[in-house]
Amino acid sequence: MTGSKLTTWEFFRDFIVDNIHVIPSWMYWAAALTFVGGSVLFWTIVGKTKGVVYAARLFSLLYIVLLFSTTVIFRETHLAPECKFQPFWHYRDIRQGINVEVLLPDVVLNVLVFIPVGLALCLSFNKHRWLIPLIGFCISVAIELLQYHFLKGCTDVDDVIHNTLGCLFGCVIYWAAAALCRKCAPKSAK
Repeated sequence: MTGSKLTTWEFFRDFIVDNIHVIPSWMYWAAALTFVGGSVLFWTIVGKTKGVVYAARLFSLLYIVLLFSTTVIFRETHLAPECKFQPFWHYRDIRQGINVEVLLPDVVLNVLVFIPVGLALCLSFNKHRWLIPLIGFCISVAIELLQYHFLKGCTDVDDVIHNTLGCLFGCVIYWAAAALCRKCAPKSAK
C-alpha cells in the first residue's frame, strides 16, 4: 500500500486523538498537579524574575486549558441540561449518608483541581492578591456555564464554591511558602 508519509506532528496528533480516552483522567490531574505545584514552589524558592513570571502565566494558561478540556470538552454529552442551584447540597446528602462514595470524592476533587490555579495565579499576579480568588471564581463559573450550554456534566453551585475554595487554598499555600522562604533566606550584609 502506498500512502503518504505522516509528518511527526501528524503522527503525534493522531496518536493523541486515538489514545486520549485510554488514559484515566486522574492521571492528567496528577501530572498537572505535580508539574504546576512543583514548578510554583521551585520558582518561589529560587526567586521570581520577569521570565519566571511569564512562564508562570504560560503554565497557568496551559493548566486552565487542561481544566476546561477535562471538565467541558471531553465529557459525555447529556440529553438535557442538569442543574443544581442549592448551595451545600453535597454536605447535606453526605451527612445523611446519601451517595457518599460519589459525593465525597467529588467535593475533594473539586477543591484539589483548583489548588494549582491559586498557586499559579499567585505567582503570575502577586501584586493584586485580592483578585486571585475572584479570578478562580470566574474560571469556575465559566466552566459551569459552558457545561450547561454544551450539556456536559452538571451545572452546580457547589462546584463553584469548592473550586473557589481550592483556589483560595492554593493562594494560602503560595503565601505560606513565600513567607517561609523569606524567613529562611540568608540575610545579606549591609
